[in-house]
Parts: sequence; structure tokens; C-alpha cells
Amino acid sequence: RTATHINRIRMRMQSRVSVTVKVGHHDTPDGAITWDTTRTFDPDSDYKIDCHSGGRYHAIRIESNTSPVAAYTGEQAAGNAIWSLYGMTIDYVEQGDR
Repeated sequence: RTATHINRIRMRMQSRVSVTVKVGHHDTPDGAITWDTTRTFDPDSDYKIDCHSGGRYHAIRIESNTSPVAAYTGEQAAGNAIWSLYGMTIDYVEQGDR
């Protein structure tokens, strides 16, 4: 099986807050994830994150950096999305067999 190396992720999202993006890999489908890159992404000013993650299987985790109540001051937080991801482009290169 061919391994790949992720260099960059371009994200299209709407958000009231910045988010944390983690990029990782594992070499077996059920293996533990090794998180290689952690970046803060602000959709108001960023359009991509540069990262370095190599392996057979990749994982991307996006987490909010603030609580729903803080993001929705004066509004009902329940049922409202803090952020919404509506597209992603992943730049990668093949590394060969592992």
C-alpha cells in the first residue's frame, strides 16, 4: 500500500470563532493516531494550514477554541453551530510503499 504525505489543507468554513486543526496519521486502519501538526485556523483571515503528516491513513480533527455560550453572547447556544465546514482540499504527495 502506498503512503502519502499531506503538505497543506485548504478549508472552506463559516465560523464565529477560530478553531484548532490537528492532522495525524496511522499505518493500520485500527492503529493509534500520531498527531503530527496542530494549528489554529481563523476563517476570517486564513484560507489554509501548512502541515506535515506522512503515513498510510490520515486523520483530521477540528475543535472549537471557545464554548458555545461564549461564541453566542446574548443568544441561545443550544442547537446553533459555532462553525460549519463546507469544503476541504488536501494537497499531498505519494511517498511510496510502507
